[in-house]
Amino acid sequence: MMTGPSFKGGGLAQEPQNCCNLHCTCILQVQDAPISRVRVKDAMCPKYEPFVRIFAKTTRVCGRPTLHLLRKTPQNSCNLRLQFCSCILQVKFPPPLPSFLWRRTRRFILLWYAKKMRVSELYESQVRKLKRLHRNGACKTELKREAVHLGELKRLLRHVRSKTRPQYNQTPASYSPVRTEYPAHMNLPIDDEGFIVSFSLSPDSTEVSAVQFYQKFGFVIFRDILEPEECNASQCEIWDALEQQYPGLHRSSIPSLSVLTSQTYGLSSAPAVFTPQMLRNRCNPKLVKVMRLLLGDNDILMSHDRWCFYRPTKSLGMCETAVDMPEWKTAASLHLDLNPWTFIEDKVNVQVQNLYYDNLRDFSKEMNSVNEVTGPHLQGVLALTDSMENDGGTVLVPGFHHIFSSWVKSLGDMKNFAQHSDPRRNRLVWRGGGSGSFKFCDSDPIHHLKQRITVRAGSLLLWDQRLVHGSVPNNSNRFRMAQFIRPFRRKTYDSMRLERRSKVVTAHLESAGKNFISSLTTDDKRVLGLHGYLDN
Repeated sequence: MMTGPSFKGGGLAQEPQNCCNLHCTCILQVQDAPISRVRVKDAMCPKYEPFVRIFAKTTRVCGRPTLHLLRKTPQNSCNLRLQFCSCILQVKFPPPLPSFLWRRTRRFILLWYAKKMRVSELYESQVRKLKRLHRNGACKTELKREAVHLGELKRLLRHVRSKTRPQYNQTPASYSPVRTEYPAHMNLPIDDEGFIVSFSLSPDSTEVSAVQFYQKFGFVIFRDILEPEECNASQCEIWDALEQQYPGLHRSSIPSLSVLTSQTYGLSSAPAVFTPQMLRNRCNPKLVKVMRLLLGDNDILMSHDRWCFYRPTKSLGMCETAVDMPEWKTAASLHLDLNPWTFIEDKVNVQVQNLYYDNLRDFSKEMNSVNEVTGPHLQGVLALTDSMENDGGTVLVPGFHHIFSSWVKSLGDMKNFAQHSDPRRNRLVWRGGGSGSFKFCDSDPIHHLKQRITVRAGSLLLWDQRLVHGSVPNNSNRFRMAQFIRPFRRKTYDSMRLERRSKVVTAHLESAGKNFISSLTTDDKRVLGLHGYLDN
């Protein structure tokens, strides 16, 4: 029997009851304290979550780790039953903190306490619980509550891993850089307005030229896929989503953009977006025609992906002066959205056929779980605003698809890239079941070959998934908005997986609007993957 925690705060502190080897229960009288943003379930007390929120911050008092708990209750004083791991803690209730301190101290609970909780086990357990609730048809309120808790656990898990990440010497003795040949630099044709040369869908001779361009460079741009009205409607949906997610944000106010974050490359928080205009863009007849042309297959399914939003960072009108906001810039990246080693295998990835789509991230997993057997594979960006050289956005390494296979063979064992976190080395982000993505470090010479791809609003940029690509931050006073999109060949799906996917997609489309599905054509429904439109 281990000694349980003792709590002090407000005036009443009782000894713990029902102690066990891992957890123990205490009664604590809580006086009025400021509200916080961390759910009480993070402190292992699901019973009081409907009306209690706990914020935890770590300091040391008299040599002891101190856990500061702040809470909101319907009364000035309330007895709470809190369950914590077996450890000695002293609890204090500090006065209200300024808002900027709340943001800085959101990463809660001390590191050694998080280790005792085995956060990774709690995270996996919460994932299983959320999937079970989805299968059982739980209400949206319960699903949202559990999803928020999952997000908090994920952030805590990242925090723990970052604190325990090993430090590396300047010259790691156990690592020998891979010597590989990259493609030669390719000069891209540019039109009179400074955009990369693009193609229209007619006449047929233009389509032939577009395919030849794609085969040479590994990418191609088709213009006028969306009308200006469709671009505006798509932008409005992005603004609506951001204003709903971030209280205080107003699309007409530049200073209010400070509530946004640039840590996630400007991507939407939802892995898959099912708003009306985004769905209409996916089944746009011009877009579908282009996808079928490059895949050489008329029977395709469209992905359900998300959008991105880049804030302007230069010469912004704030406080009657023009200022720069470099902290609003997103991080630069260069990567492949696939696992290079499993991609060149001559067998189908069996694990991807087991996706249930009860989590929106399964729509992301299907995009990274590809190989040559199920190819060819395309990725794309639908430009919702003009994207000039300094506006930030997509960069590509033209021609990389020609040397992809030889490059993979030169890498050696996959374990050398999957079992380290040295930021100075290329690495494989393993996502399970053979899927993953390959990240290039900042010092890799391939960065000298990347080129900005400038496109007009309404244009569709498509590239071979074997092409190294990424993004660079916005360095202008203009917004950048885009929608990610890609096609799949339907015959690469087995019948059971296709059935599961179609039911989830249909449920999301039904929530997009009362008459939305009825407004779609039969081909639209089949391309989007609706239930009842699976067979030929």
